[in-house]
Amino acid sequence: MNGIEQPVNQCQRYRKNVAAFVLNDKGQILACRRADQYHSWQLPQGGVDEGESLEQAVLRELKEEIGTDEVEIIDALPQAIRYDWPLHVHRHDFCGQEQHYFLVRLKSSARINLEKDQAAEFDQTEWVGRREFIERLEGFKTSAYTDALQQLIARHPDTFAE
Repeated sequence: MNGIEQPVNQCQRYRKNVAAFVLNDKGQILACRRADQYHSWQLPQGGVDEGESLEQAVLRELKEEIGTDEVEIIDALPQAIRYDWPLHVHRHDFCGQEQHYFLVRLKSSARINLEKDQAAEFDQTEWVGRREFIERLEGFKTSAYTDALQQLIARHPDTFAE
C-alpha cells in the first residue's frame, strides 16, 4: 500500500433490480447506449417497485426504457446476480444491485421508441451478436452481465446469434 487508507465498503444492502436480454428474431441482443454516457452500453434494467412481481417490473422497465413491453418472456434466471456500485454511486444506503435477469423476445409487431419522454435513459439502440455485446460492455456491470449471458446461453444454446 502507499500509506493512504482506502475507504472500506461495509454496505450490505442491495437494490432489487431486473434486467432484460431482449432478442430479435435473428437471436441478436438489443444493446442500449446510455444518453448520459456516450460509450456505455447496457441492457434495459431498473428497480423493482414495492408490491411488484419481477415479471411486472421487467415489463414496466421495458415500456419505460425502450417504449414497448411487447415481448415474449422466454426465461428468467433462477438466482439473482449481485454487483457493487463504485463508492461515488452509492445511494439510499444501497451499495449495489441484486439483479434478476430475463430473456425475452421482441414480438414482430413491437416498435422500439426511445423518444417517448424528455428524460430518456438511452439515446441509441443496436442489434448485436453476443460477442459484440460483451465487447461493448465496460465498467462495474460487465462481470454481472457476462455471467448472466453465459448462464442464459447454457440454458438456451441455440438461441443467441454469435
